[in-house]
Amino acid sequence: MTTLRSRSLSASVTLALLAGVASASLPPLESGDPTVSVSYEDGQVTMRDVLDGTPLLMPKGMAFFEPATNGLTPTVTFQAQPTGFDMLFTFRNNFAEPRPLGTIVINTITLGQYSTTPDFRFSGQDRELDILDPPAWTYNYPGLIYSPAAVIKNDAHAIGVSLQYPILEYEHDVSVSYRTRGGRFALGEGGQGWQIRFNLSNNAPGALSLYESATVPPGGTREYVVSVRATRQVQEWIRTMLPYRTFFQSTYGGPQYVRRRDPVRVNVVSATQNITAENPYGFDFRRADRNGFRSTVEFLLGIPDYSRYMVWATSGVYSGELNYPFQFTSRWAEDSELMSALDPRYGFPRLFIEGRDLGLWWGNSGQFTRVWNPTELEGFNPNNPSHVEAAFHEIDMAVAAGARTIGMDAFSHRVIREWDGYRWLQRLRERYPGVKFVVEPKANDLYHTLAAGYFRGYEIPDSATDPSDVHALDSPHYLADFLVPGHETWAMMRWEMYMDFFGVPATEDKMREDIYDAAAKGYVPLVATGVDIDPALAVAAESWTYTVPEDLRQEATNQNLIGPPPRFTGGGRNDRSRNTNRGARGSQILRRYTGGQSNRTPETSGGTRIVTSISADRTINSGGGGGALLADGGDGN
Repeated sequence: MTTLRSRSLSASVTLALLAGVASASLPPLESGDPTVSVSYEDGQVTMRDVLDGTPLLMPKGMAFFEPATNGLTPTVTFQAQPTGFDMLFTFRNNFAEPRPLGTIVINTITLGQYSTTPDFRFSGQDRELDILDPPAWTYNYPGLIYSPAAVIKNDAHAIGVSLQYPILEYEHDVSVSYRTRGGRFALGEGGQGWQIRFNLSNNAPGALSLYESATVPPGGTREYVVSVRATRQVQEWIRTMLPYRTFFQSTYGGPQYVRRRDPVRVNVVSATQNITAENPYGFDFRRADRNGFRSTVEFLLGIPDYSRYMVWATSGVYSGELNYPFQFTSRWAEDSELMSALDPRYGFPRLFIEGRDLGLWWGNSGQFTRVWNPTELEGFNPNNPSHVEAAFHEIDMAVAAGARTIGMDAFSHRVIREWDGYRWLQRLRERYPGVKFVVEPKANDLYHTLAAGYFRGYEIPDSATDPSDVHALDSPHYLADFLVPGHETWAMMRWEMYMDFFGVPATEDKMREDIYDAAAKGYVPLVATGVDIDPALAVAAESWTYTVPEDLRQEATNQNLIGPPPRFTGGGRNDRSRNTNRGARGSQILRRYTGGQSNRTPETSGGTRIVTSISADRTINSGGGGGALLADGGDGN
């Protein structure tokens, strides 16, 4: 029988049902035959397999909440489900000063000595757990892990635990820890087991540092739901994340961008190893600072099998340690040759005119500096008008060059808090609706609804003894497939570390194998090496169509926007016929943007008319075969 109970941890009296707020905050009651039996008595939860009574979660006398010093004690509402249970923790602050929270503890998952857990720091590949040699894992959300959740499984059962809270409203981190307790807590039925701990405040027991700790203001209320689910379909462990998916999608929605599937080619225009007295900005042999960008653009157009590019460091690089530069476009205006970046004949606009997708990498986008070669960076503040004005200037210049993809370098919770970063991305998308943003070092679930993600596809595991032991990525991105079907996730493909690790370079066959493998797992290959590929094999799969169980599978909410595989008709830069209309339209738009408007004051540099300051009513709309077209629009701020 399904039960709903409320209990204060400071009292042992069972209360009546909480009307309205509490019950409305819990996940809906599920239908179907039960797979587990659940009991909740005196603050202790027991969960067993309904078929044979196998203990899956045994309380062993441990509390499921540990208060912080001078912290609040919650009221807990318990709800049994056919496959597990939910607990609603309600904190009310009746004091005159802010009060911290504590740690929610799910005790004790009893699946035996050996088990595995999907690693949510990465794509969800399994990691081994040994209860006799337990790792002290603590991962923060947002930041290290994709979602505030954990799964532990053995050969017979998978148990998933997730935390649901409105992070954009509460504005604090949470850490998710795997712990085990010995001594008397390891005795009794089920033996020693695992704790999953959700730490909300820095002064909670055993807490590690959170960037932003949870507190409740005087008179305030905070509510958190923890859902525990079990399944015997171990390979379909993602089922245990269904309550979190329901909460997440109802709160934040799905992907809000066009998903392209074709690979992206990397080009790095400048690097620190190139810096000399006569080349202080580290430009490559093409020397854009002396010769302009014509040869760079022709090189990109001449690369076979790619129609998308991500270009790094077009303004040069710092001579110090804080690369890549925040000023990823604005320094063009200091050099007549660099201003050729905006020339529709020889600069980056030519890529747009010929139907290619140009991406520019915005260095340290989550931080800010006003100077070149800074000695320190400050966190980017989207509420600081001078920061915002400088950022808009950088992107405006990129857009003037025809860029419709912007890579957000170092856009991490460490330097710009998630809630600020989310609202900033919303603002950028409103101002530049035809531009796709890609967040690095990696997207979590929240960011993934607004921007494409970035993943390192070149990790070499410690167990590798030969290049054949190395794969681009261990698995599809299981949580992204489940929570954000239609997500776009890039995988940076690099191989120079093979020489350092193995003493031999990666072969071209190995490179192609890694690229195709990443694409088959649903990742967009971001390729940093010149290797010929079969473009049909480098198209990112719609991985959610095979990683999610059929009865839980969803169509991508951006299904009608998902780009088809690229069609390469050959001819490279010499094949102009198929882009005639697009080129004419693109030239017209770029002429308008670079000085053809009477209400803007153009400047002349290197034969190119540009605008060094672009007003906020300049937006981008999709058009011209999916290109980012510039047009007058609303404020967007």
